[in-house]
Amino acid sequence: MAEPSGVDQRIRDLAADTHGVVTRRQMLSRGIRAHQVDYRVRTAALRPLYWGVYAVVAPLPHKGRYAAALFACGKEAVLSHTSAAIQWGMLDAPGPLRDGRPSDVVHVSVPRNGSRRGSDGLRVHRVGPIRGRDRAVVRGLATTAVQRTLLDLARSLRRGSPSERSAMRGSDSVCPRPTYWVGITSQPEATLVSIAQALARGDPCAR
Repeated sequence: MAEPSGVDQRIRDLAADTHGVVTRRQMLSRGIRAHQVDYRVRTAALRPLYWGVYAVVAPLPHKGRYAAALFACGKEAVLSHTSAAIQWGMLDAPGPLRDGRPSDVVHVSVPRNGSRRGSDGLRVHRVGPIRGRDRAVVRGLATTAVQRTLLDLARSLRRGSPSERSAMRGSDSVCPRPTYWVGITSQPEATLVSIAQALARGDPCAR
C-alpha cells in the first residue's frame, strides 16, 4: 500500500532548502515517522549517502554532495581544499552524482577532536580549532575562507597530494594557464595571503 503523498511533499520541501539532501533527524523533527523514512529507503525514494543523510533528487548536484558531507561531519565542519576552491569559483565544479559514484572527492575539515572518519568519496581533514576568520558561508555552505583555502591547497601540493595536484593543474575555470596554480602554491605563505586578499577583491588572476 502506497504511503501518503503528503509525506513525500514535506520531504521534498525540506530538501529544497539543502541542495537536494535531507537528514533523518530533520524528517523526524517535522513529524515524519521513522517507519515512513525506512519505507522510502527500501523503495529508493531516499538514497543513503552517509549514516542518516539521504539524497532526494537524482542526479544529485555537487552542492548536494557537499551539503551531505557537511551534515555527516557535524556542525563544526567546513568544506576545504579543492571542494572549498570549487565553492569560491577557483576551480571547475564536478559533474552531478549519477550512479552512486562521486566524480571527485569531497574534502571537509573538522576540529581534531571530531569523531567522523573519511569514507568513499569523502576525505576528512582533522585540523586544529577552525576560528571565525578561517570560516565563511559560500552559497549557503560552510567553507574555509579564501586565505585558508589557498593555504590548504598550497600545503597539499607541497605534500604531493595527487587529487589536489590533478584538479588544480587541470582547471581552466579562473585562469586558463595550467601553471597558474603551480606558481601560486610555491609562494611563501605571506604571499599567499596577499594573493587571497586580491582574489577577495575580485581579481582572480592576481599575482
